[in-house]
Amino acid sequence: MTRLNSQNRNSGSFCLDAGQCREFVATRLRRFIDWWIDPDTGLAIQERSGVLRWFVRVLDELHWADSAAELREPFGADSEPKSVTFIPARLSDNRILLEKDPAYFRNERRAKDTHPEYTGQCVIDGRSYWISAWIKEGQTGKFFSLAFKPKEPTPKPATKAQPAAYDSEDDIAF
Repeated sequence: MTRLNSQNRNSGSFCLDAGQCREFVATRLRRFIDWWIDPDTGLAIQERSGVLRWFVRVLDELHWADSAAELREPFGADSEPKSVTFIPARLSDNRILLEKDPAYFRNERRAKDTHPEYTGQCVIDGRSYWISAWIKEGQTGKFFSLAFKPKEPTPKPATKAQPAAYDSEDDIAF
């Protein structure tokens, strides 16, 4: 967040930073958007979605308020408060990403532990497959266990025609 804040400098022009990430339980980003997240569920608080908040950074500590004026009072008129908001979204909201890379998709309909945690699709040697993925714990840490299933059934190999059974009453032409 420090880098993001330092890169968002301008000379009067409008700046906008937008971002996305996957799981981020104890990261700087998670702490940055804490006000918008329910501490019990870890999910976004819908009533706070899109609500504008203001902050200033003083000695690597963020100070938050509901308006820039509230921050200018204790930190000085030239403190330059920055505004930010958080709008939660699902991967399915990002149509462009799904069109460019449909391979990685969290399974939102997972009902049992045996169901995959992630699903997607890929093309291998020109053939389309469904991907199922589970997060497993190994000796050296977590890893993905993957399963690939063809989207279309595998064509059955052509069988050789069996010769007709010999019937001794039939004439055999020589």
